[in-house]
Amino acid sequence: MKLKIIILALISFSYLQLMSQEFIDSTKTWTVAEYITSGPGSTSKTTITFSISGDTLIENTLYAKMFSLDNDGNIELHSLWREEESGEVYFRRGLEGEQCIYNFQLEEGDTFNIGSNEIIVDSVMLKNFGSTEKKFLYAHYSYVPDHVIVWIEGVGSLNAPGVPDEYFLDGGSYTLICYHENDELIFLNPNYTDCNASSGTSAKDVAYNDNLIRLFPVSDLSIKIDIQSNESGNVDFYTIEGKHALSETLQNSASYVQLPKQGIYIYRFTSNEGEIQTGKVYVK
Repeated sequence: MKLKIIILALISFSYLQLMSQEFIDSTKTWTVAEYITSGPGSTSKTTITFSISGDTLIENTLYAKMFSLDNDGNIELHSLWREEESGEVYFRRGLEGEQCIYNFQLEEGDTFNIGSNEIIVDSVMLKNFGSTEKKFLYAHYSYVPDHVIVWIEGVGSLNAPGVPDEYFLDGGSYTLICYHENDELIFLNPNYTDCNASSGTSAKDVAYNDNLIRLFPVSDLSIKIDIQSNESGNVDFYTIEGKHALSETLQNSASYVQLPKQGIYIYRFTSNEGEIQTGKVYVK
């Protein structure tokens, strides 16, 4: 009987360890597009792959090591990570101290600070991501209510794993292209055709304009779309898993579209003049 209890205890301990290591896992890779603009019409693009291998002890705290691999085959130690069983994920780089970059125990209505920026959690739900079910957390900055923040437990944000969502406030240009587990492709960004920055529409010579349309979630999974210019065009919606959800032609007036289910969508509007606007919208 004692042996059975010990075995069950060991199994329970192993399960808890597995749960606490949901983000830190050497079988995961994140492929990211980095865009750096040095002037009008001059943008360099780099594909960077992040993975975790090995660990190190700093001030009696054990951290997992994350490495980055760029287009040219250069490998470097990028950052250090640890996570708590309670759901907090900590990040540190260089001489800076650690920062809690994700917290997957937050609930609807909770607040959380990323640096000096406060976010408010709008909802938390379980959704399929690849072949597994993961926790999705939707939030917004207290002073930027139109910007949708999405975290996926075990994955992080839809930017680079070490770049918090707040980076967009400084004009950041990191985008998650692909996410793999055990060499299986779990996520492919719908704005890309493969796991390479050059395959994305944002890497092409197109004119981007953030003032073409405005989206307003209303009710019953519907969205109101106002055209801000005199240009008609076509808007496409994709789930964050990369599946095409809806395509709609827009004229020079307000339009209403109905999405198939609750969740976050990536949209892409292409005007008849060739200008493009992309973004994210959360549908309740």
